[in-house]
Amino acid sequence: MKENQHTEFKESWHDEYTRYISAFCNTEGGVLYIGIDDKGEVVGIEQPKKLIEKLPNFIAQKTGIMPLIHLREKAGKEYLEIEVQPSAMPISVHGRYYTRSGSVTSELQGNQLNMFLAAKMGLTWESVIEEDLSRSHPSRPHNKLIADVFYKAGFMESWGRGTQRIIDNCVAEGLSAPMYEYKMGFLYLTFSHERVNELTDTELSIGSLQISHLLLN
Repeated sequence: MKENQHTEFKESWHDEYTRYISAFCNTEGGVLYIGIDDKGEVVGIEQPKKLIEKLPNFIAQKTGIMPLIHLREKAGKEYLEIEVQPSAMPISVHGRYYTRSGSVTSELQGNQLNMFLAAKMGLTWESVIEEDLSRSHPSRPHNKLIADVFYKAGFMESWGRGTQRIIDNCVAEGLSAPMYEYKMGFLYLTFSHERVNELTDTELSIGSLQISHLLLN
């Protein structure tokens, strides 16, 4: 037995091995064996029962998922089999995302990470349509599950009007209309701070007058 896309061998457990859990979740799933060397030979582990008690909660705290952990034995030597299922949601460890390619586990960064997160959310370059969100437009929730929860909770009165309401409220407060942009599969909303600065300056002026009044009296 050799290491491959779905198999990783480790002679003993180290806490940083949660990156393999993340990688398996973010690709096709897999099994992390503890107590087996790189050649696929069972070397055994010390205090396996103690490790079984620790790992489920520890892995859940670090990754948010609960893998299946089995205690196996071969030739009188015990080892652990940590079975990880692929996840529909991106799984990270301390904010870092990992993936698996063959027998190699690597951290996703930059554009690779952006593309990975977009794909996990069901977005593709073809599905990201450039449209004017400042006008009436068809509603296309990027995350239908979250959109449905907000709609049923009453935070959304109707589909497809949220972007226009944000613009209307900003204009009503004397602010410039915010700008919507698609970048790397993500929607960015930029607000102008000009009016905010004006309000701050006014408040500071009023505060200075109040302080002067107190000092003079």
